[in-house]
Amino acid sequence: MIADADSEGMIVSWSNVIQDEPENAEAYSNRGEAFWLQGDYEKAIADYDRAIALDPNKVDYFQTRGGAYLDQAVRLVPEYPDSYAMRGMIRSVVDAENVEAIRADLCEYQRLAGDAAEAGVLEILDENGLTCE
Repeated sequence: MIADADSEGMIVSWSNVIQDEPENAEAYSNRGEAFWLQGDYEKAIADYDRAIALDPNKVDYFQTRGGAYLDQAVRLVPEYPDSYAMRGMIRSVVDAENVEAIRADLCEYQRLAGDAAEAGVLEILDENGLTCE
């Protein structure tokens, strides 16, 4: 993922590419990532949708769109534990080196779900040597 400070410049750069190459799926995906970093989930999802329409066989576009939806869900209803669980599980697969983000999501899930927390979700913490203390 690109650095947050670079997101505005990336939006301008990728918008210029899109203007010159309106069928460039990768440009829409990259601009979507910059919008996502800014927290503009609607624009991010719209760009991911366009990337998918142009190249429906690229799995990455579906994954990043899913991530943007989960971030939006957490923002809209931060007390809903399952959004944190899903985001943490997905991160453990597609962004495994980001252990702090995985830990934060799964620990927030555990805190919100309490006794209803599913053991299978929490096993991801153990598998990665993480704790919520």
